[in-house]
Amino acid sequence: MSNLSRQIRFSSSTIRCFLQYRVSRSFTTIEGHRPTIVHKQGLDILHDPWFNKGTAFSMTERDRLELRGLLPPNVMSNEQQIDRFMADLKRLEVNARDGPSDTNSLAKWRILNRLHDRNETMYYKVLIAKIEEYAPIVYTPTVGLVCQKYSGLFRRPRGMYFSAADRGEMMSMVYNWPAEQVDMIVVTDGSRILGLGDLGVQGIGIAIGKLDLYVAAAGINPQRVLPIMIDVGTNNEALLKDSLYLGLQQHRLDGEEYIAVIDEFMEAVFTRWPHVIVQFEDFQSKWAFKLLQRYRNSYRMFNDDVQGTAGVAIAGLLGAVRAQGKPMIDFPKQKIVVAGAGSAGIGVLNAARKTMARMLGNNELAYESAGSQFWVVDANGLVTEERENIDDDAKPFARKTKEIGRQGLKEGASLVEVVREVKPDVLLGLSAVGGLFSKEVLEALKGSTSTRPAIFAMSNPTTNAECTPEEAFSIVGENVVYASGSPFADVDLGNGHIGHCNQGNNMYLFPGIGLGTLLSGSRVVSDGMLQAAAECLAGYMTEEEVLKGIIYPSISSIRDITKQVAAAVISEAIEEDLAEGYRDIDARELRKLNKGTAFSMTERDRLELRGLLPPNVMSNEQQIDRFMADLKRLEVNARDGPSDTNSLAKWRILNRLHDRNETMYYKVLIAKIEEYAPIVYTPTVGLVCQKYSGLFRRPRGMYFSAADRGEMMSMVYNWPAEQVDMIVVTDGSRILGLGDLGVQGIGIAIGKLDLYVAAAGINPQRVLPIMIDVGTNNEALLKDSLYLGLQQHRLDGEEYIAVIDEFMEAVFTRWPHVIVQFEDFQSKWAFKLLQRYRNSYRMFNDDVQGTAGVAIAGLLGAVRAQGKPMIDFPKQKIVVAGAGSAGIGVLNAARKTMARMLGNNELAYESAGSQFWVVDANGLVTEERENIDDDAKPFARKTKEIGRQGLKEGASLVEVVREVKPDVLLGLSAVGGLFSKEVLEALKGSTSTRPAIFAMSNPTTNAECTPEEAFSIVGENVVYASGSPFADVDLGNGHIGHCNQGNNMYLFPGIGLGTLLSGSRVVSDGMLQAAAECLAGYMTEEEVLKGIIYPSISSIRDITKQVAAAVISEAIEEDLAEGYRDIDARELRKLNKDEIISFVENNMWNPEYPTLIYKKD
Repeated sequence: MSNLSRQIRFSSSTIRCFLQYRVSRSFTTIEGHRPTIVHKQGLDILHDPWFNKGTAFSMTERDRLELRGLLPPNVMSNEQQIDRFMADLKRLEVNARDGPSDTNSLAKWRILNRLHDRNETMYYKVLIAKIEEYAPIVYTPTVGLVCQKYSGLFRRPRGMYFSAADRGEMMSMVYNWPAEQVDMIVVTDGSRILGLGDLGVQGIGIAIGKLDLYVAAAGINPQRVLPIMIDVGTNNEALLKDSLYLGLQQHRLDGEEYIAVIDEFMEAVFTRWPHVIVQFEDFQSKWAFKLLQRYRNSYRMFNDDVQGTAGVAIAGLLGAVRAQGKPMIDFPKQKIVVAGAGSAGIGVLNAARKTMARMLGNNELAYESAGSQFWVVDANGLVTEERENIDDDAKPFARKTKEIGRQGLKEGASLVEVVREVKPDVLLGLSAVGGLFSKEVLEALKGSTSTRPAIFAMSNPTTNAECTPEEAFSIVGENVVYASGSPFADVDLGNGHIGHCNQGNNMYLFPGIGLGTLLSGSRVVSDGMLQAAAECLAGYMTEEEVLKGIIYPSISSIRDITKQVAAAVISEAIEEDLAEGYRDIDARELRKLNKGTAFSMTERDRLELRGLLPPNVMSNEQQIDRFMADLKRLEVNARDGPSDTNSLAKWRILNRLHDRNETMYYKVLIAKIEEYAPIVYTPTVGLVCQKYSGLFRRPRGMYFSAADRGEMMSMVYNWPAEQVDMIVVTDGSRILGLGDLGVQGIGIAIGKLDLYVAAAGINPQRVLPIMIDVGTNNEALLKDSLYLGLQQHRLDGEEYIAVIDEFMEAVFTRWPHVIVQFEDFQSKWAFKLLQRYRNSYRMFNDDVQGTAGVAIAGLLGAVRAQGKPMIDFPKQKIVVAGAGSAGIGVLNAARKTMARMLGNNELAYESAGSQFWVVDANGLVTEERENIDDDAKPFARKTKEIGRQGLKEGASLVEVVREVKPDVLLGLSAVGGLFSKEVLEALKGSTSTRPAIFAMSNPTTNAECTPEEAFSIVGENVVYASGSPFADVDLGNGHIGHCNQGNNMYLFPGIGLGTLLSGSRVVSDGMLQAAAECLAGYMTEEEVLKGIIYPSISSIRDITKQVAAAVISEAIEEDLAEGYRDIDARELRKLNKDEIISFVENNMWNPEYPTLIYKKD
């Protein structure tokens, strides 16, 4: 059993995500993953079709690449370039039906071809953007005209040419092609081009056109495709006499000589490119089948004329049954007349017979019975057993003499005679004879026993279509189902009805077959994979659409169709144990996830889930609706407190969802981030932490304790993830201002990481919450028999540091690139550990640095809300309530910000310090105080200063506010209600026209005041911000009192993500400052003047993206960035702002379900 099959159980949704990921990594016309290093400049790059961007080169690129003066000065977007090109192309008009005389279609092909030679990226942009319009130009029908005239079209050669004259040299010739990797080859020998016959070497055009569609439809990288012509001569006498003919002017090789050439070719290409896929195209029938049988079990190859055409036809035939209002299981009852016994016709017949046989029981009798439904007519009439020299592949479909006698027919009966007597449900044309379905034939079809007969005029190009849709609808009737191989416009039937023309082009399948084979790594292209592709296409249309006669989708949907088909092919390859993986994607990177009622019926059967789930299959959206309805039965009060059982109940429900269905958990959280962030994090997480030991639930994360000293290095290997990107660690000593909660503080790390996933798109398989349990000084916990942690007093001093040191060494040894965020450590250790580790490890402390950044952004916003420029910030008088880690962190950051604005020197720093008045539980902090914390000393006021202000050591908060008359009252105290009525009344005396209150403590029970208290006491013009969410206040006069949530969530996800993606060695002050300044600039001037200084949490994904981009830019600026995965520092430095934002966005994880397939060992 293959590694892939043994370790992974895929389904279409996982595979579709994988497809989108691989296509974007392999080839995309959207810039954004990383810059490309080039070794050309000036005219050389303008003459390189892969790198040339024409007028889309930015001014920076023009300078770097020495293009200044070589291009017109106007820099144009991709869209503007496409508009210019389209305007040029629109000067030509293309008739609905292209024929050999149609010079306009050939002129369009020439224009597109020249664009390809000049600017390959734009060529594919145009083709993808206008696939419905230009597929008929780059492929059928125009490509047929191109092939006929190819020798006379003077253009750059594309692809490779192997000829009969190269025998013995092909193994060395393949190394003449410069690409080290080729994913897809389309090869032809030119013997039967689109029903136009033997065009010899000129058939290369069909391979080129086909590969253009692989790029446009399947996203195959154009640098990894290769069109190939095998020239074994031609039997076209006109070409043999043409002095301008580009190929060998000799008759075609045949027999063993011919096979020897193809054998040598196959060996050569698979020796150089062992994983390439080779699609055979337009080989004459006798060789198409023989070569397919010769190579299909040894090489990754398929023949689109035989297998692709068959799949598209089967999908259409099943659709025609549905269009009759019948179930598809009625397909074996359909009588089908087939015009054409070439490779395409026989391929369809074999596939259709197998499909019918499966429906009838999949045995020999069923197969025999299915064969009786087909009547095959070729150029010599009805094919019967009496015919001499009948092709071996056609023999199974030759009618017996008695059968045709009973039908009133004889050997060689004409098509019209067969249709008249058989009265078929379906008339299927694969003859390459234009107009074969004459008026007489169509008149005969009117006698069909079907209420809704179907016509498939499948030959290409349009000149070879067996009939037009106008002929079908006008002669057979409006109720006919019509399909063709090349595109025709729908027919206006003149009575308000439309005659739908379904294009059954092979383009629906071959890109997905190729892409699915490539990405699955399947060793061969099996019948099952081809059948899966056809069934996928058959199921693409809705019931409503097929009843209207629409049995094939629009070509404009080809990218989505290809994605679905490729996913089906991959799934089948895994099911058949053929898949071996693709590049860096193997089984270990994909895992089975519970999907609940979203499991499809197919998955339920495969995974033996039938009966274990309710019968209704639900979509992701329906599941979310069900979950939300369940959750909505609980009401959450605006202010959650320890007695609020509803918020805890919601947390329990969300937590159970996480344990059952992680993908849906994150879908809900991302979709309703504003509503549920307060449940999974603050304020509810504080309540959760308080009760954690009593909440019986699955453990999450890791626990390192003082008892584990000496063992941590081995313990980290107990965690199963090979890669961890983000750790949030706490020692539980100061949880959200609730104090020492010991090991129960793990809840804060879990909640924080849920927000890293939801806000920053960090992969949840790569996050790790950690508790370092060094004991607790909470006497209630020490006496609680249910407490989950060490029941001992906290370690301190060197013992404590030794534990944290060992932990840091262990996690960074196992995961050298991890980022560790310290969370809710008590103040004395928060600062010491930050200083101890910040220059050695990728770590930061959100309470110190994150809170500071959010507060600085809000303070700058408050200045703007006063109608003043931010440069006035150093003039703001700020009273700070709280001298813990958060308070001191904000003070240091604010002082540095002010100092920078004042000149960034010692005098400026001294001056900035005079703007802060710090009050803690013991009152105003002054130099006279004994045992003042070292971190608080720089903000202690001098005795003379406070005397001049009419204050003294230990002055109360209300006294300080009354005398200082501050612009800002900043609460970081963790004391709920600290801003009492008296304090708020005192603030009304502020010298500011618009004072600001920051009640930043979490959870909401610890907020220093509520917004209602602020607006009702201080006045409507106050700017209010809090750490936890409150609703806006209706001021009763048509005005709204905006409540700004200054939660750290605005910054920590972006700081973490930006550090991760930059690969910075440390988290520098500059990176943190860049994050804060980015947030400060996020709101518009109009918004801040309304008192809105923080954005809505509903925008958190975008905010995080912007903040992360700012962090990356600063890391690059400080020369700290070392790159991320496959993008190194050198490439990272080349990115501009928009490219960095795209880089961030492309690396943000989104929750998607995988589809699962079970296979027993």
